[in-house]
Amino acid sequence: ESWLPRHGKVHNLLNSRVKSSSICDGVSKGRWNDIDCHGKVEIIAIGTQESVPGASGLFTATGITSKFTGNETKNEHIAKAIGNIGKPLDGLSNRVNDVLSHVAKGEQIGGTSQLKQSIVDQVGGDYCLLNDFQRGEICFYLFVRQDLAAISKVTHVRAENCGFGSVLANKGGIAVILTVGSTRLSFVNCHLNANEGQDHYEARLQNMTQVLEGTGEPTLTAHHAFVFGDLNFRIALPGNSKGGPLPKEEAELVGQNLVARKDWALLNRHDELRKALEEKQILSGFSTPACPFPPTYKVERKKGVAYTYTRIPSYTDRILFKSNEVTRKIEPIVYEPVPQFCTSDHKPIRGLFFLPNRPHLLLPDDRAVLAVTLSRICCKSLVPASSLLHYDIHSYVKASCLPSDLELSPHEARRTSTIRNTDRPSWPKAVELKMRVRVHDKDKIEGALLVIESRKENLVEADSSVGTGILDLEHIIRKSFGTPRWSSAIEEPLLRGGIQCGKIFCKMTAEWEGSARTTSPDKSRKNSPGSGETTEQVYASFFSSQLDLPSSLVIPILATNRMCDTRVWLIENSSSML
Repeated sequence: ESWLPRHGKVHNLLNSRVKSSSICDGVSKGRWNDIDCHGKVEIIAIGTQESVPGASGLFTATGITSKFTGNETKNEHIAKAIGNIGKPLDGLSNRVNDVLSHVAKGEQIGGTSQLKQSIVDQVGGDYCLLNDFQRGEICFYLFVRQDLAAISKVTHVRAENCGFGSVLANKGGIAVILTVGSTRLSFVNCHLNANEGQDHYEARLQNMTQVLEGTGEPTLTAHHAFVFGDLNFRIALPGNSKGGPLPKEEAELVGQNLVARKDWALLNRHDELRKALEEKQILSGFSTPACPFPPTYKVERKKGVAYTYTRIPSYTDRILFKSNEVTRKIEPIVYEPVPQFCTSDHKPIRGLFFLPNRPHLLLPDDRAVLAVTLSRICCKSLVPASSLLHYDIHSYVKASCLPSDLELSPHEARRTSTIRNTDRPSWPKAVELKMRVRVHDKDKIEGALLVIESRKENLVEADSSVGTGILDLEHIIRKSFGTPRWSSAIEEPLLRGGIQCGKIFCKMTAEWEGSARTTSPDKSRKNSPGSGETTEQVYASFFSSQLDLPSSLVIPILATNRMCDTRVWLIENSSSML
């Protein structure tokens, strides 16, 4: 019950948080009451980052009773599982080959089947296990409430290894995209490079980019995305008077002093993840709540928070979120650690997130077609994945709709010509990208996106992506209502692997063909109890814990006769030793 509510019930858990510091800034009483009125979540997603195969001990969904203690025993179990890593690769033990075989197949290893069964028992029969996937030590489980299973499906599951030689799966991530009705939600469960220091910090940045690129960029085309796990970012305290880093022993003493003073604000200011986000070195466009609580690492394996000061106490276990829709954004409600967990040197993090429902959209008749044109196109500061020099770039721009079957007239131009030898290509005014969108299918129009991609033309190998920009096509449709012709200047970052790799600038024009719209869909009709209109409501709840237990995400979705909203309850769990 401490981290994963039995049968998905969160009412009592939420009531106990009303007056606590776990409530995020800016949350109104009305918003809290609206969230608290529903006692059971709709979706539960659970991820673990260190499910060590072969370790002895009894796991349950409410805790772990284990015969092992400390890191020494853990290392012994790892050594037994993967053999002597110091030997040449061709001399690794048969056990390594066995583990790698499991890794490649995404199979359950050792005691993780017991972990899975315990979670299934805790979640209860009101939920359907929609997907479970394992890559090495990283696991992900996704449950949907039985009454929502018919409108929910997993459309994407990929994993990427970032361990030794990008082969071992002790580091890396699993990406899952869940579609509920017309809403796509992506979840990326990560375990990144450990340890302190600049080299390890840069390795974490590279790991994150590698995970996103290797899993097919799941956060780009999802309406809303969560990245969570043992991200391993540390507290990097300011250096000495000469500008150099503090000696390890001195840094540990400073960290110990800050914890004793409960100076969480100062620790947050020196958090590596916040620095990376501010400098756009990682996960561009993502946000994470502040951490007004004790660091989650490195702690003793007991209830409460007591640190082992062989490391600077740090907020290694995190949850980040991003919305690609204009009409609704994720709002953090609760964000807190779970100090009563005692089976890891990390404490879990969990959070509740609120996602408002889309405003009601009244569609025009079947004859209505919206022509979208991009003109005056130029890009700046393009950074391809591989290029000898910045000016050694031959690039073009292409555009498409998502879903693709919204588009008419496939003969229309959807890519520009190639401009060579520049990272700042600019096309003549006469060059246009055109798309004709049939606006009649509500299921497809709700959440529709416009994808703009800069691509590098390669002479030998296949063309590669420089970066992708995402525009909310539904928002464009809404803005264009009431006028036969609407235009706007566009400035959009181009992303690859969560990093900005350039910008695209253009003029967008939206013009109605056939039956022109003259009224706004937001005002022409409202839901009423007798209208028969049904609207999706999505609750999401994430559980992720560094404490030798799994991360989990819970997302509820309901159909009602009024405008409804979405709540996300999320817990991050980085470590799960079995």
